[in-house]
Amino acid sequence: MAVAKPNNSRGHGYAVRWPAVLRKGYSYSRLLTNHPDKPWVEEWRCAFFRNEMVLTRTKRMKQSTGMPRAMRIPSTSEYNVPVNLVMDNGEFNHVRDLCRFMGVDYGELDLMRDLDGKLYVLDVNSCPSGPSFCSFTPKDFYRIVPTEAEYFARNFL
Repeated sequence: MAVAKPNNSRGHGYAVRWPAVLRKGYSYSRLLTNHPDKPWVEEWRCAFFRNEMVLTRTKRMKQSTGMPRAMRIPSTSEYNVPVNLVMDNGEFNHVRDLCRFMGVDYGELDLMRDLDGKLYVLDVNSCPSGPSFCSFTPKDFYRIVPTEAEYFARNFL
């Protein structure tokens, strides 16, 4: 399976069988999964602050094709997961170097570890809105906002 997405569009695209008939104006990528036997996939939201990261584990329900749905499952989100539980130093350095190469001092990345064990960058947001209301309950924000403010202050003030 693969993902077909119209170029310059928002959203997740849709699942197609591969090899697909290629359509002009579309980009194609591998459909990643990490829990083929579950109705959800696990993703990581990485808030990046120049030299530090705050990681959040989230889960998304899957469509019948295996394609993740847009909405996260708030009750499954774990905030401020230690970086060393998610990635080794080499992977951390690759993510940091990617952000530096792209000129991102502050941003958010969506990451996923596939069945092959590799960590994939799904998305880089250089102008994020901060923690998503789709991922957390309002009560969580009382913990998240001060923590991210501390990271920001340490790296930029």
